[in-house]
Amino acid sequence: MTLLNSAERWLVSFAPVITLIAVWPSSNPGDTFAAPKIYGFAIIVCLLSFLRLLSNYRSINIISTKKFLQDKYNLIPIASILGIIGSSAYSVDPLVSYFGDQNTQIGGFAYLLCIIYIFLCATSRVSASYMPTLLTSILVSVIAIAEFVGFRPLSEVVEQKYTIKGFFPIAFTGYRGHLAGLFCIMVGLSIFLILKTNFTHIKDGQVSYSNYSKIIHSNHYRPIYTYTNLVITSTCIFLISNTSAIIGAVSAFVMALLILKRRLNIVTLAINLILIMSSIQIVKSFGDYAMKSGWVSHTATSEDLSTTSTLETRLILWESAINLFKQRPILGWGQNTYENLWYTSISKNKGDKLLLLELGLDDNIVFSRINDSIAYKDSDGITKPQRLIYSSSHNAYLDLLYSSGLIGLASVILLSFYIVKKLKYPLPSIAFSISYLAYLAAWFPVSTNLLPFVCLIGIMLSESQREL
Repeated sequence: MTLLNSAERWLVSFAPVITLIAVWPSSNPGDTFAAPKIYGFAIIVCLLSFLRLLSNYRSINIISTKKFLQDKYNLIPIASILGIIGSSAYSVDPLVSYFGDQNTQIGGFAYLLCIIYIFLCATSRVSASYMPTLLTSILVSVIAIAEFVGFRPLSEVVEQKYTIKGFFPIAFTGYRGHLAGLFCIMVGLSIFLILKTNFTHIKDGQVSYSNYSKIIHSNHYRPIYTYTNLVITSTCIFLISNTSAIIGAVSAFVMALLILKRRLNIVTLAINLILIMSSIQIVKSFGDYAMKSGWVSHTATSEDLSTTSTLETRLILWESAINLFKQRPILGWGQNTYENLWYTSISKNKGDKLLLLELGLDDNIVFSRINDSIAYKDSDGITKPQRLIYSSSHNAYLDLLYSSGLIGLASVILLSFYIVKKLKYPLPSIAFSISYLAYLAAWFPVSTNLLPFVCLIGIMLSESQREL
């Protein structure tokens, strides 16, 4: 392996790690948790492009261009890029559509980086390693559990300039829903590696079983880390009590059981489920003990993490996104424009109902609403103004439709087809993806979870191209 190939391998292997842990002290939580991950990912894409350019500098000519065009699937990423550029350019707010808003900062530019990264990994000839991600995932999970109990292990880093309000989560992300999405991906990674041990090659629908010891020693795969990661990240999801993440994790487990044909592995998964349930009770009991002993001042519980948002509020938000899509079905309204549009596409009664449900107010309360702002009188007769910001419909697929229209939908479908065609292990990879994709049905992509997901897809693609 040449020096350039070795550098590319290490870069792709550690890309998920960088997007997992990148934080910096700031006066704004959005900048603290979102911006460094996107900037770090942009640097990774630039470095990977530079390494690829150096390794192929002798073949950059008309012949290599013709060779590139010979693979018709290579045109798909280009079409996806053009779709994103077109949708963002014709947005009602092009700047926000390209670069995102303050809270998520995931816009057209971030999606372009993701597509370029996927293409670079799909055309790679080096096989990256999952081990750095597995170890980092376990570390992040341990820190999350410590924060759930009430400790602040990274307070010196995350709260160097300001104190974050609240107790959980603190490190790596400031929102429990975003953290749950991250753990969904890590559960999917463990499921993928477990399933991967059952396949050496999938071709023309035929499945051949591999020698177990050969597989576990390839690509730095170790079962102990995989099963540890599966138990601890699943425990975190249930501690967070995010419904969409729980559905995503369960979906991955169900698909694993459908794919597996070895009774031993099915029994192993069942044992892991028992360990997960036991771990949840142990962590909660230890948190109560730590608070009673005075070690911590607060411990998070499922009740503390509950929200007034219900399925009823989501249905109103989803209806708004569908109506927006109907108004501009081809190119959509642009990324990250939902905040200023949702109240324009639903009736006044539903807009009122949404804000009352979100604030937990009674229907008989005296209030006045203008767009996304509401003022009401409390029991003491004091007027209280509130503004509720909905940057998303809380459904990534409806967000795609309203923001990018049919062009964006076609781009995503084509890109998904491109990835599946390039993967050597499509079934395990789909099992990996399904946990995050199910989670997105009631949430939305942010840098905290989207970028690690794309980076792991990149490792799978590089591994597939190296082994083909």
